[in-house]
Amino acid sequence: MQKVLKARIYNILMNLNISLTSKGFRLWTELIYQAYNKIDDFRDIALIDYDGLIKNLSRKSKIKINSIERTLHYTLYAKKDGIKRYFDYKGIINNKTFLILVLEKLKMEEETNAERNKKADGKGITTILY
Repeated sequence: MQKVLKARIYNILMNLNISLTSKGFRLWTELIYQAYNKIDDFRDIALIDYDGLIKNLSRKSKIKINSIERTLHYTLYAKKDGIKRYFDYKGIINNKTFLILVLEKLKMEEETNAERNKKADGKGITTILY
């Protein structure tokens, strides 16, 4: 499950043209992963403890909180127009807003996959390769 979730996060960040080799990519991946695993009820997604997640990420990565915030911000700064188009969002993009948008996207993908699986009577998609 962990690898699948990280692959889904990578896919979203890659679609936004965030460089795979950047420090921001790594930090965003870890922050999104932590946030996704902390959420019990996705209806409360806007109430996520963003500051607590940043502090936890700071302890884990041994990077100062200000440095993490700045890296996350500048990773998004040049991509703001692309982010707005990708998520069809018209508001102001900041770090917490981006985190919430990605978490909502992951949740929608999860619901879509569950619906597809339900329509397939739980069998999923079967493909025979010869």
